[in-house]
Amino acid sequence: MEAQRFLGIFVNPIYVQNEGLQQVFDNLEAVGAKAICTVPRVARPAAEGKGRRYPDLHVDGYERLVARPVWGKREIYLESFLAYEPEPSLYEGSPYRPPGWPMPSDVALDRSIPTAMVGEAKKRGMQVHMFVHPFVPPHIRDEDQPMYIDGSVPKPPQIALNACLNSPATEAYGRALIEDTLGHYPEVDGLFTDWAEYGAYRLKDHFTCFCPHCEGKARDQGFDWDIIKRDVMALWNWLHSLSPKELERSRRTLNNPSELLELLTDDGPLDPQQ
Repeated sequence: MEAQRFLGIFVNPIYVQNEGLQQVFDNLEAVGAKAICTVPRVARPAAEGKGRRYPDLHVDGYERLVARPVWGKREIYLESFLAYEPEPSLYEGSPYRPPGWPMPSDVALDRSIPTAMVGEAKKRGMQVHMFVHPFVPPHIRDEDQPMYIDGSVPKPPQIALNACLNSPATEAYGRALIEDTLGHYPEVDGLFTDWAEYGAYRLKDHFTCFCPHCEGKARDQGFDWDIIKRDVMALWNWLHSLSPKELERSRRTLNNPSELLELLTDDGPLDPQQ
């Protein structure tokens, strides 16, 4: 007998809020889902510009639509709230506070939905993973922003919203968030840690991070930071000095990748002094 493939599906709690717990899990079971991943949050529709668009930007920077409508829409703005009361003492080692807390008094949402989803999945023999952003603290401080090689920092709109991964404050927040999440959902089989890297959705993103935190970490681990910074800056300057003719030639490589080798060999090595 052929082994049945493992199928895991991300299920946002808003679908349970919209369609009901049993209906959602009947659908998951019908397609053979063996695991779900969800988030410890609940949400409500919001006016455009007040909440956050769901779904958010795609990796190419363009807006996308959900395949399965939520509250009758394929794109919607949501106000999202943490589904549990955080433990403030866990965050004492970081300047960052827990995300999404407290929920405003005028919001009447069922915070038990993620817990109910964990229980229902277990009852149906499914694994459960909880989705967390350990390096996306609320209101990132200036000193924890990822830094491009030229000293600038990301500006909205942006896709990756993480702080510098080597910042001690960011690391402390991430540990606290994970411990807090597991403390409230001990039955989960694992965590899905999103953006546990420097997002590289645009070309410019490849030039992070060059902040003092990263410099200290690199030097501590024996990397020659001065050479790294010099060479990356040379590439940065070279890319910013390309002529329209050179850019057009680069675009042609999309249809003829073999031209990339010619492009690199003809231009020769980068000048570190540029």
